[in-house]
Amino acid sequence: DQIGGWAFYDFIHSYMRRRQRVARDTLVNGDGSNVATVLHWIYSEERALFDQIEEEIKAGIPEVEELLSRLTPQGETYIGWKEKGIPGPIPAWNMSEGSVRLVGVLLALRVPTAPNLVAFETPEIHLHPYLMEYLADLLKAGSQRTQIIATTHSAHLLNYVSPENVLIVNKENGETRVEPVEDSEHLREALKKLGLGDLWQAGHLGGVP
Repeated sequence: DQIGGWAFYDFIHSYMRRRQRVARDTLVNGDGSNVATVLHWIYSEERALFDQIEEEIKAGIPEVEELLSRLTPQGETYIGWKEKGIPGPIPAWNMSEGSVRLVGVLLALRVPTAPNLVAFETPEIHLHPYLMEYLADLLKAGSQRTQIIATTHSAHLLNYVSPENVLIVNKENGETRVEPVEDSEHLREALKKLGLGDLWQAGHLGGVP
């Protein structure tokens, strides 16, 4: 039962940008193919939560004025938003891949009934490096509701994560080994001047090709 409640996300942007059927979907698919459906359900039945998600998007991207969940004449729905200085709404198919991905991450973290575990494959892809602290804060906040695991190749994101929350993946003699960051006086001194991601990128933590 526990494993059946785990959620794994590896978003496919082309799926997320499509018009999607209207249905009572309460959990985001692993590829993000129903993000618009889930957002419209939240807009229709959990309006306070929709407003919260909208405010969180505005906190990360101040240019956003309004989050949208629109319907087509064919009864389909799609995500979009309005930005300052741009006339008219921006539908999903005209949004950047990072913007669409951000909506998907927020929905996966904010659905009313949280999965037992939420795992993201490189959630930072296509996000601007200046949004890495914001993304780290979203993941930390989400971890108050459920366990979160995220893989990453981003030194920028690691700079905003504590060493005790990081596992390094190494390949040795054909075997994959997953180990915690070794706590040492040298590491603590280095972190006074550099971020954890900087140390990883410099090769001091392992996890390099």
